Amino acid sequence: MKDGENMNKKAKIEKENSGFIFTVKREISNNEKGNKILLYKGFSIQYLYVDGREANYQELDVAAQFKPYAKTIVLECDKYSVLEMKYSGSIGEDIAKFNNANYDDFVLLTDYAPWFPTFPEDELEFNVDIDLIGFEDYKVFSGKFNSESKIWKTDKSMVLAYNDCQIEKLIDGSIDFQVIYYDKCKAEIAKKTTSIASKIMDFHIELFKSAPEQNISLGFFASKYHLNSEEFMFIRHGMTVADKLIENSYNRAYILAHELGHIWSYGAPLDWEDWLNETFAEYASMLFIESIFGYKEYENHYKRLKKYDDDNYLGVKLKTVDGTRPDHVHIKGAVMMHELRLKFGLDYARTLCKIFADLEVKNTKNFLLKLQIKGMEDVSSWIQDYI
Repeated sequence: MKDGENMNKKAKIEKENSGFIFTVKREISNNEKGNKILLYKGFSIQYLYVDGREANYQELDVAAQFKPYAKTIVLECDKYSVLEMKYSGSIGEDIAKFNNANYDDFVLLTDYAPWFPTFPEDELEFNVDIDLIGFEDYKVFSGKFNSESKIWKTDKSMVLAYNDCQIEKLIDGSIDFQVIYYDKCKAEIAKKTTSIASKIMDFHIELFKSAPEQNISLGFFASKYHLNSEEFMFIRHGMTVADKLIENSYNRAYILAHELGHIWSYGAPLDWEDWLNETFAEYASMLFIESIFGYKEYENHYKRLKKYDDDNYLGVKLKTVDGTRPDHVHIKGAVMMHELRLKFGLDYARTLCKIFADLEVKNTKNFLLKLQIKGMEDVSSWIQDYI
């Protein structure tokens, strides 16, 4: 979903104690399929209208890829222009590990448990014109506060609000990076996080041969409730959300380099072709590791990935029979890129990262075709056989 297309999606979110009340409106374009809607299964629907009329629907306990805590709402009609809904509920503790949260000092609403009515075909990031009521004691990432109405406004589908926290900022050229965290004792790690993020952005700009849009605002948010047992991150709308600040310097560099790599490495379909998005973000991270820690650490990283892949997915291709996203999408593509590097050379491996980032329509067919156009038919054939 491109910027500027958010006006057909509107929402009012009212925060009340431990829960929320949502009033939303979504205009449906001609190419959208609107008979199946995904919504967090913990929300209760007060009303659902299509084109101003009360709609008949069924609620099914059926989730979707990337939305494990969603339910599916099936409408009897599949052609309409406007969807309007009101629903309410709280964020249950059962979804804490997917980084949705509602606490006195931070609120996080993401598409893992979709708070906004979403179609299965929707991209992971889209814009929504949102009014946040009852958030006056918070700061909202990428939001603007109206002091008269006491309403925060944002247009991001991920809502992040926080207070009583520590903030470490670094402005480096056109990039404004900030680390939001809660443990005062972690101030030194927060500084190291901003420092390595700056180095990562410089490295990625050189690798992908393009800078992000001017004055990009990046954030790193570390919760204080340890929502995951692992060092877990994802990136949406320029905000890298993590379970905690990462103390180990290698893990901090590797994981953050992968997530920031998605600023360039994104846009392919989120089915089996997600291998493109993940492969080049992961390989960019591996190349950054090599630039900081040396080739030996890069090679050790490859060996760990290779062993995991051999132990769990030996002989399993990236292109699944049913077209669904493979479980090993983060791993096998990175293993492939190292083996491609050994066969064709480092320059080829680096060039592939840029070629994918520059594609207008990102899918496997177009990617391989672009390699052929650039005289890399042997590389194209080798990748096609590998995947």
